[in-house]
Amino acid sequence: MDINKKINTLKRKFDISKYPKNGNVIIVLVPFSNVINGGHLSIANIYHTLKRHYNLHHSTVLLSYLFLTNTPNHTHFTEFKNNAFIQDLRTILSHFKSFNSLQFYIPESYIRFFVNEYHNFWPKHFKDKLICASKLSFNILNQNDEYMNLNDIEDLRNISTNITMTLAHKQYTTKEKRNKYNVPIHHLSAWLNDGKYEKKHFKDKENIILYSPDEVKHQSGIKNEIITKVKENFPSYQVIQIKDFSYEKYKNLISKAKFMLTFGEGLDGYFIENTFCGGVSFAVYNEVFFTPNYKNLSTTYNSYNEMKDKIVEHINYLDNEKTFEKTNNEILCEIEKEYSFEIFENKLINFLKGNLDYL
Repeated sequence: MDINKKINTLKRKFDISKYPKNGNVIIVLVPFSNVINGGHLSIANIYHTLKRHYNLHHSTVLLSYLFLTNTPNHTHFTEFKNNAFIQDLRTILSHFKSFNSLQFYIPESYIRFFVNEYHNFWPKHFKDKLICASKLSFNILNQNDEYMNLNDIEDLRNISTNITMTLAHKQYTTKEKRNKYNVPIHHLSAWLNDGKYEKKHFKDKENIILYSPDEVKHQSGIKNEIITKVKENFPSYQVIQIKDFSYEKYKNLISKAKFMLTFGEGLDGYFIENTFCGGVSFAVYNEVFFTPNYKNLSTTYNSYNEMKDKIVEHINYLDNEKTFEKTNNEILCEIEKEYSFEIFENKLINFLKGNLDYL
């Protein structure tokens, strides 16, 4: 279907006027971009899971762009299969006359943009609707603690002091972080896939090595050196960077691939999803995101220099059914302690019930 035709079809299906003009509303904010990334995937799943648990919050749940000033050119995520309708914030705030309860879910790195627009561009009658809400609150989606800024939280307090934070990684869901940010926090492990992963065993895999598009921080050139070395030593393999793929194409590719090298957070979607699909993932141990149990895995390195030195030896060692399957199972065992849809859903249910990890 032509993309414009698809957008118009979705617009016809979604009519905000069906919602009462007064009541309880949850607005899940997304950036104004239509790219495939873990943030968008996890936000989409949060949105759908919130809608399924209406009985816990009794609120209308809407997905919205971050800015009033955006003119939407798409009304849904086109890079992965999803029926979530993304409304523009101006339309939402225009429709509702008042709010009993209004809660925003906002990604951590976009707080400053939201606050700036609120103070400088929001018309007074929109601000009044927020101020007059019986309960106004924000839940910060801390998907990457390296992006979390204390000043942003303080700026958000000027709009509402009722703030919570859900954190995507167990490693930084700690009492120390609760004290640092001075808001109640709760671990909400990210879940990216809205269906089941297609797991293939070694005998059904193809000679494909994938690597993430991330650039290594503070070590220019090391990624290129590693990939060049891999290509030179494994000429029979396709070595492919994950870039500009739809999510469906990406999932199809990781189900076929034997190996994945991630150059980002380490414990990220590339590392996790490739493992769920039966592959072996390599990463550098990052203490911000990995919990200590991952440090003992044979495919996590202390540095990118170590990855460069050992990657060829390790791929050669793993390129047989016995060691490949054993290593995939070892990684999977650690990942499944923290990541599954059931774990994600239960954590969100606890959050909605007020059972946060650190109040």
